[in-house]
Amino acid sequence: MLREARAAAALEHPNVVAIYDVGEISSPEALRGTTYIAMELVRGTSLRPVIRAGATTLATRVRWLVEIAMALAAAHKSGLVHRDVKPENVMIREDGVAKVLDFGIAKKSHTPADPSAATEALVPTITTQGVILGTPYYMSPEQAPERERRS
Repeated sequence: MLREARAAAALEHPNVVAIYDVGEISSPEALRGTTYIAMELVRGTSLRPVIRAGATTLATRVRWLVEIAMALAAAHKSGLVHRDVKPENVMIREDGVAKVLDFGIAKKSHTPADPSAATEALVPTITTQGVILGTPYYMSPEQAPERERRS
C-alpha cells in the first residue's frame, strides 16, 4: 500500500486529489506500523448522488468526464493505473471541478504506460495473483472474476 500511495503522491494534476504525506506511525507503540495517508480535503459530493439528482446539464457532465479522463491520462503517463474508477471515487467539488480519489489499489509500472501496449505489460505489485481487488461491477474485463464476465 505504501509503495502505491507514494507513487500516487508523486502525481500532480488539478483533477487528482493531492497527497501530502504517506508513511507509517512509529510511536506510540500501540500504533507502530499503522499506515497513514494525508491528503487534500475535497469539499463536495461524490459523483453518484450528483448524477442521480439529475440537476446537471449534459455539457457539465461531459466536462466532468473530460476532467476525469485527463486525470487518468496523467496517471497513465506517469505509469500509474488506478484500477478502481467508479462514481464513489470521483468527487465534484463545490466549485464544480471533478477530482479523482482513492489510488489505494493503483498499480505502478516501471515505465510510463504505453496506451497501445497490452495490459500485461504492467509489472507485478504487492497484489497477489488470483486476488480480486476493486469493485467487480467497474472492473475491466481482464480484471473481473470469471463468473462476473459470464453474467
